[in-house]
Amino acid sequence: MRRTKENRNEERMKLGKFSLEFLYEKILDRLKNPKKGSYTVKISENEKKLRYKILEEADEVINYRDIPNLIWEIADLIYLLNVLMAKKGITWKDITTELERRSCANARRKKNGIKNT
Repeated sequence: MRRTKENRNEERMKLGKFSLEFLYEKILDRLKNPKKGSYTVKISENEKKLRYKILEEADEVINYRDIPNLIWEIADLIYLLNVLMAKKGITWKDITTELERRSCANARRKKNGIKNT
């Protein structure tokens, strides 16, 4: 049996190798191959609504009740951010590159005695 991308994704999930990149790829695949009734497709079709949901989830992160609730709300926020990223063609590589750039810039400032603002 030929291993398809879907088979590999299912195998990865069974092995506990879930990652943000895996989530992103699943969302990207869903946007490219929409399935009827998909929440991912529905929320991605209206950017204003997507942005509102991101704002709503960010508020829920800030106002969490307890640690399990905080984990739940952060997961919701990360999911919605992944939908926005996929819609805009922004990858996790883009994000990690930006974070690395900032980290290097902060290290240079610290080395030169410049305080972060």
